[in-house]
Amino acid sequence: MLLLIQPEYPPAVGGMQTHAAALASRLHAHGHCIAVATYAQPEDPHSGTAAMVYDAAQPFRTFRCLSRLSYWENLRRLRELVGELRPELIYSSTPFYGLLGELTGLPVVCRSVGTDVMRCWVPYPFEWGSGIVAHPLVESQLEQLYRRLHAPAWVEDIFYEARRRLVQRGAQTSSAIVANSSYTRDRLLEIGVDPSRVHVVAGGVDAARFASNGRLRTHALPGLRGSGPTALTVCRLVGKKGIEVLLQAIAVAREQLPDLTLVVVGDGPDRERYRRFARQLGLDGAVSFVGKVPHEGVVDYYHSTDIFVLASRVHRRRKRWCDVETMGRVICEANAAGLPVVATETGGVPSLVTHEENGLLVPPDDPDALASAMVRLWRSPDLRARVRDRGLRRARQEFDWEVVVRAYEELFQRAGEVTPRDTGRVALVPKPAVSGARL
Repeated sequence: MLLLIQPEYPPAVGGMQTHAAALASRLHAHGHCIAVATYAQPEDPHSGTAAMVYDAAQPFRTFRCLSRLSYWENLRRLRELVGELRPELIYSSTPFYGLLGELTGLPVVCRSVGTDVMRCWVPYPFEWGSGIVAHPLVESQLEQLYRRLHAPAWVEDIFYEARRRLVQRGAQTSSAIVANSSYTRDRLLEIGVDPSRVHVVAGGVDAARFASNGRLRTHALPGLRGSGPTALTVCRLVGKKGIEVLLQAIAVAREQLPDLTLVVVGDGPDRERYRRFARQLGLDGAVSFVGKVPHEGVVDYYHSTDIFVLASRVHRRRKRWCDVETMGRVICEANAAGLPVVATETGGVPSLVTHEENGLLVPPDDPDALASAMVRLWRSPDLRARVRDRGLRRARQEFDWEVVVRAYEELFQRAGEVTPRDTGRVALVPKPAVSGARL
């Protein structure tokens, strides 16, 4: 059996949840017997019901047992779960639980998205009082207080060093770590992880589902307007996504392409600020903020627009860390949908985009360069066709879930030689040395 520790998990929505659900379902489809451990059942009745409905539809067991705040309590609960299930290998979607290898004697393969190393996502990192913090009533009150205080910086500062030590220890003791980009790999090496244990596996998209298959584009979707070129971005509306830069670039590009419009799919705390900025730039009729769209509906926007743009930038949040795009799954989706890509050369984006191959790369925080790339792409049909075709090929050959899951399986086999049987069980043979830094 494989125990998958995936705190961020459906029915919650987001990139990490998408990755968690796809990995679990495809490992099961490949014949592995799996179980998922995730956050405890939400107290909100609606969310709790949605979680129960989701879990009941899965062909494997889900244990909603983890505290959202207490790391040491989670280690205790996970050790109990390991004792009950007796898995042959543990997978964790963050490096924190690499420590379970020392506690259980099992191989542990972790995944890192970079920000878990830079921001050290361990809410309460101390062993003292961990059981009290994890009590549902105490945990709920602490979460509400933290939100009311608007995530005060002094909390981050007090906990940072203890969190960093836990992340570093967990990452260093993992049997292997999957990094979502070369950028993330570099962050892991900075905290002392053995390079031979870090493997870059970027991507995660259902290439067949996102492929247009010759379907006609539709302009009946909310937010689509006009008959000119339409740019699309899909992201959470937060600082690192560079929406201000993208809006400035649209204003500049419209001097040469007056019919250019932009559709922004996604929501976030900065949405109203971006809407006001668009009005200040005179883009009222040229930019549509359509809000959150279910993941299954986003594909229609990829098929109904002309250029995909990701204007990510380094966004400084604290003295000790910053927010940055460590991969950019939406680029994989745009490639799979045959939508030409313009993106900024920041963070992990260059692991996905090769300039003038499957997209165009421009410097971050440069609206003129971003505008020039959009204009160039629109005015050059040959260039659009080339980046579209090579993007489609790369999505199928590198980013597709089947390719990604096979890479995970190879790592699992190296870490513990886990191989599926016809019965859906897995066999464990002695663990060999892990070699090689990239799959």
